[in-house]
Parts: sequence; C-alpha cells; structure tokens
Amino acid sequence: MNQFLARVSSSLNFLIWHSRKRSNYHYVKSVIELLKGYLQGQGWDKPTKLLPFRNGILNLETHEFLPPAPYHRLTWTLPRDYNPSLTNWDRISEWMDEVTGGDESAKNIFCCWLNACIKGQSDLQRFLHLKGPGGSGKGTFMHLCVSLVGSMNVHSSRRCGSTGSTMQSYS
Repeated sequence: MNQFLARVSSSLNFLIWHSRKRSNYHYVKSVIELLKGYLQGQGWDKPTKLLPFRNGILNLETHEFLPPAPYHRLTWTLPRDYNPSLTNWDRISEWMDEVTGGDESAKNIFCCWLNACIKGQSDLQRFLHLKGPGGSGKGTFMHLCVSLVGSMNVHSSRRCGSTGSTMQSYS
C-alpha cells in the first residue's frame, strides 16, 4: 500500500507542477483519470490465504474469522455461511473410499483437487480428467465440487470427443 501511495503522490506532484498554467477543470479531470487507473487493479495481488464466505472471511493461516471488507479485494465468495462446528466429513470420506476402492493415493488426489477448487487456485494450471464406466462416481465427484464452490463459481460446457461421445467439462 505504501508503494501505491508513493506512486499516487508522485503523480499528483507531477500534475501540480505541469498544470500551473492550465485551468482547474483539466487538472481535476487528469487527477480523476489517474486515480481510476490505479484503483482499477494496478498492483492488485490476489489474496491466497483468505477464504470468502457469505458472512465473512476465513484467514487460512491464522484461522481467524474476519468481517467482510473491500480492502480484502475479493471478487468471489463461497455460497454458504462459515460454520466452524461443521467438521464431520465421514459420509464424503466413506464415499471416496468406495469409489477409489480404498486407494489412499487416489483419495488424496481427489482431496487435493477439492482443496485447490475451494481455494480458487487456478494458478496451479491443472485439470482433472475422470474416466470410467457409468455409475462409477465421476458425476457425483463433479457435483460435490460444484456444491463446495457454488454453481456461480463454475462454468460447464459440453463438447464431443473424437469418438463422437459427449464430454462434460467444468472450470
């Protein structure tokens, strides 16, 4: 934030110096346009340790629950309220055991994928390709993922594969 203020201050000083012989209208218009440029995202770092809920923001490092505020610069939210008492994931764990055949490494990949999705870690540049016969859990897993992040944070499209079969992709 100090760099931002230094840049604004420097720019304002430049405008003041060069607008001594100009009208106030042009000076003010220039200042407004300059501030618009800075405030529209220059230097906007995506907060990676904050998880936005409808009723506030969870700091993933400190586990502190914060009130929502514009200075967090979050552009999305999870579709639910934060409730620290909801900690029972037994049904999901049992289902994952069933679809992975008890394979802990496959279950770990699923959990890591869900973790990345819920934290919005698109910077990982990875995708998950689920393949298998009907009724093996592919669609259920994608519905679980959509339920976690909310349908407003998902894009779904259909396309035909090289064999003519329809594939569904989520992003």
